[in-house]
Amino acid sequence: MPTHVIAGIGWYTKEQWPEYLLLMDGDIDETHEAWYRKALKLEKKMKKEGIEVVRAPVDLSAFDLWCKIHKRKPDGASRAEYVREKTK
Repeated sequence: MPTHVIAGIGWYTKEQWPEYLLLMDGDIDETHEAWYRKALKLEKKMKKEGIEVVRAPVDLSAFDLWCKIHKRKPDGASRAEYVREKTK
C-alpha cells in the first residue's frame, strides 16, 4: 500500500524578514528573495518526489516562545521541528 507523505515548509513573508534575521541562529539567507527562491526549488523537488507540501506560515513570536519553552536555539533544526508540529 503506497504511503502518502506530507511535509511542511516554514513560510515567511517579506514583511517578517527583518524580525526573522534578528531571531534566527545559524545558516540563514540574507534576503527574503534568496530564501524564497530556495523554498520554491525545494517545494518543486518534493512535489516531484510525490510529497504533498504544506506551506506553513510561521508566527515568529510563537516560534520564539516555543524555543524558550523547549530550551532550543532558533536554528534550522528547531524550525524544522516547529513546522512538523504545526503541520500534523
